[in-house]
Amino acid sequence: MHILLFILGLVKALAWPVTVLSLVLLFRHQLRKVFASLSQLKYGDWEARFEKDLSKAEEGARQISVSTGKKPDITKLNKYERLLLLAEISPRAAIMEAWMEIELSTLRAAQKAKIDVEGRIAGTRHIRQLVQSGLLPGTMVELYSSLRWLRNQAAHAEDFAITEDEAERYLSVASTIIAKLNESSQNSQ
Repeated sequence: MHILLFILGLVKALAWPVTVLSLVLLFRHQLRKVFASLSQLKYGDWEARFEKDLSKAEEGARQISVSTGKKPDITKLNKYERLLLLAEISPRAAIMEAWMEIELSTLRAAQKAKIDVEGRIAGTRHIRQLVQSGLLPGTMVELYSSLRWLRNQAAHAEDFAITEDEAERYLSVASTIIAKLNESSQNSQ
C-alpha cells in the first residue's frame, strides 16, 4: 500500500514537468523558428557573450588606424553592400560571407609579404607573421581571433539567433580588418 501511495505521489509530482518536456520536444522545430524570429534570444550566457565579444571587437577595430587617418569607406570594399543586404535576410549568412572575405584578404596580404601559404587556409598564423614583419599592429591577432570566435558562434550554435544589427556591427568590424589587410598588402610591395 505504501508503495502504491509513493508511486501515485511520484506521478503527481512529475506530471507537469513531463508534460512540458513532451510539448517542447513535440514542437521543437516550430519553437526554434519562433525563437529565431525574436530580436533577442538569451540562453545562458550565449547572447550576452556574443554581445560582449562583439563590443570588444568593435573597440579593437576603433584602435586600428588606417593610414588615411579616417575610417575606411566601407562602401568601396568589395561586396560590402551585398553583405548588408544579406544581413537583412540572413544575419548568419552575412557573417559567414564576411569571414570568407577576411580570410581571402589575409591570404592576399600573406602572399604579398612572401609568407608561405601553400596548401593552407589563411589564419591566425598568417596574421601573427604579418604582425611580426611589422605590416600589421599587434592588436590584430586578438581582433582576428575575436571575429573568428564570433563567426564560429554564428556557424555552429544551432539555436543561437543573431540580429540584423549584430550582423551589421560584425560587418563594420570586418571591413576595418579587411581595409588594414589591404593596406598591409600595398605596403609590402
